[in-house]
Parts: sequence; C-alpha cells; structure tokens
Amino acid sequence: MAKKIKDLNRAVTKELIPEMEQALQKTLNKYGLTVERGRAQFGGHNLIVKFEVQVPEMALNKAEDDYNQYMDMYDIKAPYGFEFTARGKTYTVTGINHKAPKNRILLSVDDGTKAHCPVRMVNWEFTKGQQVIA
Repeated sequence: MAKKIKDLNRAVTKELIPEMEQALQKTLNKYGLTVERGRAQFGGHNLIVKFEVQVPEMALNKAEDDYNQYMDMYDIKAPYGFEFTARGKTYTVTGINHKAPKNRILLSVDDGTKAHCPVRMVNWEFTKGQQVIA
C-alpha cells in the first residue's frame, strides 16, 4: 500500500509528478497522443501541474511551419532541424519561443532533454559550418 501524503512539499512533488505523467501517457497511448509536462506549483495543501497533450505528427508540422514563418522576422539563419555540437552534446533546432526574447530558439538535446539558446548562438554555429577554410 502506498504511503499517505500529509504535505505537498518539494520532495513529494518531485516523486509524484513523474508518476502522474507516466500514468497519463499510458492512457493517451491508446489514442496515439503524447503528453508533455509543463510547469508545476505546490503550496503544502495543493499541487497544480500543467500537462500538454499533442498529436505527434501535427505538432511537428506546426512547429516547423511556425519556425519557417518567423525565421526572417527574428533574423535566424539556421534552418529547422539544424544540428550542432557544443560542450560534448548534440543539439537540434526544434522551434521558436516567441515569448522569450533572449533565449528564443528551442532545442532538443541528444540525451533526451530540452534546452533553449539565443538566436545569435544558432546563427554563429550555422555560419561556422558554412565557412570554407582556404
């Protein structure tokens, strides 16, 4: 039998949220949907967790279309899906966060995590790969 939770503190939420996400994903697998965890807030007596449910194929197309549409506006040189290596990890460009003026580019990391970076970093990595050494 599971232990009875008396207080929703940081330690409890770190243990509870992944279990919630896993249970929700198990249910959504029947329908071909994916779930992605967002922000969480806790306050002792309550826990608020934001989950986003997506149709995987449509979500990828939407992200790529959005990225291609706003490349010129944000002066982004690197195409959607551009890969580069930094600090021993491989990063792939997966989208734009319009609400983040400093770290606007969304990335996926080869270890399965997500990251973000400034436009100038992606542009620098892209132009670095384009340069021909004479």
